[in-house]
Amino acid sequence: MENTSFRLSELEGEAVVATPYIRFEENGDSEELPIYDLATFPDGGLRSSANDITRFLGMIMNEGALSLEDDDEAVVVLEPASVEEMLRLRYDGELGVFWETEELSLRSFVGHTGSDPGAF
Repeated sequence: MENTSFRLSELEGEAVVATPYIRFEENGDSEELPIYDLATFPDGGLRSSANDITRFLGMIMNEGALSLEDDDEAVVVLEPASVEEMLRLRYDGELGVFWETEELSLRSFVGHTGSDPGAF
């Protein structure tokens, strides 16, 4: 994952980072926020390109093996037991390590929007 980091300084400039916005509940308007780093970066603030996240999810779906573009053979990044642990529901049966489930309008959604300013 070459375009993924918790720190802005490790990415190739602000031009590759999406602009964060804050949405106001009372009227639905939004306002641009400055791009920022988090002091508590290990608990959030990971920025990743669509290509990197796609490769990561592909590895998860392939039980820890990552297929490389130039090679027919997959590289084991995580053991299948580690992937299973990452996907296990915890706490109230709705939260995983980096994802959550939510029931809305008779549908179940899986994802994680974040709760830091600008992630909605």
